[in-house]
Amino acid sequence: MSFGYAVGDVIAILGLFERIAIELRNYKDAPMHFQRLCAELDLVRSTLKHVLILEPESPAERQTLEKVRAIIMHCGQPLQSMAEKMRAKESSLGHFKTTRSLSSIGTRLHWSMIAQSDVEELRKTIMSQMAAINILLSVQQIQSLMVEKHANAIAGRASNILTITSRTQSAIDALAVDAGTNAEAQSKQANMINKNLNAIEKTMLGLARKAENTTAMVRRQAAVLSRHAKILFRLMQDLKELFKLLTRCSKEMLQAISRNTYMLLDITAQLKHIIRAIEAIPLHLTLDIVRLDDAHGESWALPLQACTTWESFTDMLQFVVYANNRPGADYITHNLFDVSNAKTGKHIDENTWEMSVKPGFHIEQAMVVKRACSLESCTDSDCPGTFTEQVLQHGNRKVCTLCGRWAATTFTSTPLIELYNDVKSHLHPRGYFRIPRRTKTELGPQIPSIISKEKTQTFRRVRYLQPMEPIQNMDDAHRLLSETPTHPMANAFIGLEILRTAEEGFVDNAVQNAREHLKIAVKSDSSIAENWYLLGRACIKLQDYKRAHECL
Repeated sequence: MSFGYAVGDVIAILGLFERIAIELRNYKDAPMHFQRLCAELDLVRSTLKHVLILEPESPAERQTLEKVRAIIMHCGQPLQSMAEKMRAKESSLGHFKTTRSLSSIGTRLHWSMIAQSDVEELRKTIMSQMAAINILLSVQQIQSLMVEKHANAIAGRASNILTITSRTQSAIDALAVDAGTNAEAQSKQANMINKNLNAIEKTMLGLARKAENTTAMVRRQAAVLSRHAKILFRLMQDLKELFKLLTRCSKEMLQAISRNTYMLLDITAQLKHIIRAIEAIPLHLTLDIVRLDDAHGESWALPLQACTTWESFTDMLQFVVYANNRPGADYITHNLFDVSNAKTGKHIDENTWEMSVKPGFHIEQAMVVKRACSLESCTDSDCPGTFTEQVLQHGNRKVCTLCGRWAATTFTSTPLIELYNDVKSHLHPRGYFRIPRRTKTELGPQIPSIISKEKTQTFRRVRYLQPMEPIQNMDDAHRLLSETPTHPMANAFIGLEILRTAEEGFVDNAVQNAREHLKIAVKSDSSIAENWYLLGRACIKLQDYKRAHECL
């Protein structure tokens, strides 16, 4: 459809665009809104030139171009008014300005400052129309692309149709040849089918005769089955009567069982009353005992009343358990035995006996012997078993895998004063302390020499005493302290040597240092009486008599 606008009108408006753009382009140092207007006018002008060279190929494209031209015509009035304003200021603003008076300068300032609203209004009008033109052109381009794509698809399909048409004749010829070949094959198959049908007919006749024979046999079998069914029916009736009889019997039996159950429950309740009555009767017919497993593996029930003290317990060992020169009596006489808790392995002696003994107390007694050469094999030479490690709450021991013998090792400390053999003091400026020398065989606790015919293998429980390696000098003591700062023997050794040096009066604060080391030694192992004695000496030296009295 047409809006009544010719191409000449569009060209005239294009001229207005170009005129205003030229004026603005020649406006030196124009404000920013004039520069933006100039750029937008150039963009619209280039778009209009592109529209003028377009040639519509379809009614839809022609209608789109008519709409674009109508939009362009709407831009005519704002452009015309802007052009008239520019003609009015031609003498002072235009490309052909002729005056340079002060009044023209005021007009230029007026145009630059006040007419910004007119410029902004023109820009909005042009940009809105430009957006509409761009949308229409984009729609036209999309439609053109769709038409072109559709045309390409039709052309491709046409080429495929031509290709198929060219191949149709050859396919028809091939089908004719295949039809002839298939006709011959079908005729052969028809002949074979006829032969097969004849054979099937003969087979069906044979099957019909066999079916008649089978039917007669089935009739005979049906008669036999009917007779058996009647017999089974009578049998089912008999079973039904039997089930009824069993049901009545079961009910009677259940009633009898329930009566018997009630009777048993009554009997059970009466028995419970009898048991409670019996339990209420005071039957103190047994005494409290202490269970002892001796070194030979035999268990003894010792009266608790006769074992309340350590002395009475040792008397029981000597005069009851190992009486009449029983093997091991010499060890008991010389106090060479060890007692420990059977469950935890905790050592028990005269200091802890009275706190530990109680009714049902279970203890184990072992003989104290010299250190064995090896604890890899059983102590009995006739036993092929080997020792395995058994971990208890208090200590470990070796147990034979076959005979059950066990052996434990106790490490004992060596008295410090007996170890001083020409020890050189690092704190004493005069050199050596001379202390009576002791031989190596005298180091550590010594087992009394006894004459006994028993060998170690006669005991099933033994405990070996092994003295620890003594500290030879200050270097050994400091090395042990670097590994274990709370080592009792190392602290006691250093404390004793510092104390002896301080008694000569050569080092300041030496007694205080000695007391600190001895405190650590006592705190680490309070069972060594010698360390308490040395700590008491240090306290006396410091005039702390109350603490010295507590230590001694």
